Amino acid sequence: MGRSQTGGNCQARFKALCRTCPLRERCTTSKTGRTLTVHPQHALLTAARRAATYPDWQDEYRRWRPGRAGHRLTLPTAVAECPVEA
Repeated sequence: MGRSQTGGNCQARFKALCRTCPLRERCTTSKTGRTLTVHPQHALLTAARRAATYPDWQDEYRRWRPGRAGHRLTLPTAVAECPVEA
């Protein structure tokens, strides 16, 4: 898809196609047309975002994320809360 760039991104440019498109004003304000850049890990990021919409994932995230800005999980707290099987 498109042209490869440094860092693994791919870029698609729609230059001439944008000129006659009836939706151009809703899509881009660029004089040269719309350009899309796709991250090399796009599929992985999409899957992670999809997983984050599930209630089970959100419950687990809330359990481990800091409760307020600047809060850090300390080692004793992590050891006490982490379910480790002996």
